Amino acid sequence: MAKLETTRITKLYTFRGLERDEAESVFCRRSCAIAGVEGIQIGESIIDPATAASGALLIDEPRSP
Repeated sequence: MAKLETTRITKLYTFRGLERDEAESVFCRRSCAIAGVEGIQIGESIIDPATAASGALLIDEPRSP
């Protein structure tokens, strides 16, 4: 089962070329950068708990060749 933690995003940025622009919101599938979330790992998601779907996406460790 996934562990939920409450945190606060302190800054949100979108990209224009290589430049970052501070933003208030970001549309789905748009690349963005965030600040204020510590310890997030690949495979973890940042979601609005009011719209969260149940269940977690589990990612296996890479296999050796």
